[in-house]
Amino acid sequence: MLISIVTDGSELSNYSAGKTLNSASKNWDVEVLIFIVAAGAGKELETAKKRFLEKGVELDVAVSVEVVEADGDAAVAERICEKAKRAGATGIFVPENLSGLLKELEARCSEIPVEAVSSDIFPTLSELMTKRIATIDVKATLNEAARLMVKKRIGSVIVTEKNRVVGILTEHDFVRSYADGDGKRKTVREAMSHPVISLDRSATIFEACELMKKHRIKKLVIMEDGELQGIITTTDLARLPLGISESLNYLVSNIKKLSF
Repeated sequence: MLISIVTDGSELSNYSAGKTLNSASKNWDVEVLIFIVAAGAGKELETAKKRFLEKGVELDVAVSVEVVEADGDAAVAERICEKAKRAGATGIFVPENLSGLLKELEARCSEIPVEAVSSDIFPTLSELMTKRIATIDVKATLNEAARLMVKKRIGSVIVTEKNRVVGILTEHDFVRSYADGDGKRKTVREAMSHPVISLDRSATIFEACELMKKHRIKKLVIMEDGELQGIITTTDLARLPLGISESLNYLVSNIKKLSF
């Protein structure tokens, strides 16, 4: 039996596809055809293909990978249906976050069952974040900020102005400020990192990892309706049980390797 699994190469979709591959290998005698809907090409695409092929070897499942050009959900769905039918696929599994493509596949693939794959077993940021947050006024001195961080035994503080989040002060900001030679005279406003990179508390850990990687940061502020809710760091993400997600562990390790 051959099944098809769709991913757009994002970490969330790759996780859903990987979960399906794991489940299929345990429950059925299958071959798997992975469709990667490629919005781009290059290193990321080759990495995704390699990882799925390696996963197949690990699970002792025959896996092949095909790339489908991304030129609209309708056209992509048509190509996937044709290729899956030609290959003799008995089912097409699609991550539910690819809602547009899922809808088009359901409309076009009448001869092959199309199944949505959920990724909701993952915790949200509100479940992982640190809720007890230290804040400091933007007018405070770096010495005051340092004493607060030592007292709280933390590596960063959220900077506020009139109860509004305006920045974050991290250990790296201290190093940079004192390297200039005038750290003692600087205020928090002069040393902080801004604008604040933040996510809503309902976001997934994959979105957090991707945002951290994009902006080369290790700490992410969590907001809701403009209000500060918490902070999440690569250390928080690394505390998740090993093996919960290969793609998550891959992302966290890459973020931690970033040089600052």
